[in-house]
Amino acid sequence: MANIKKAYARRDYSGRIIESSIIRRTRMPKFGNWVEVIIPDCCVPSTGTATTCSSYIAYGSVTAVVTLSYTDCQGERQSATLSGAEAHPFCATYYSITSPGTVVKVSDNCVD
Repeated sequence: MANIKKAYARRDYSGRIIESSIIRRTRMPKFGNWVEVIIPDCCVPSTGTATTCSSYIAYGSVTAVVTLSYTDCQGERQSATLSGAEAHPFCATYYSITSPGTVVKVSDNCVD
């Protein structure tokens, strides 16, 4: 049986993801308020141009509707409307999000 690593992020007392807390393990940590997160696969064929595509997770808010706009790894402009504290994994070279939404960087490069 293969040990498949999953990604987990720690939440603070109000349920928000703590930035830079994402770890990869075979099992969820026992101590602390952890939640499993989905890491998008950002691997794209090389086109010979130097673009930095990174993996992110955007979170909406329970108090307001949040708009996420980003340029994906193929150079296409994308947008998403987030309502509630839902998680939205995405890969991008650039992004912007309206307040009070938050974005957590998961990886600087391709995720296996």
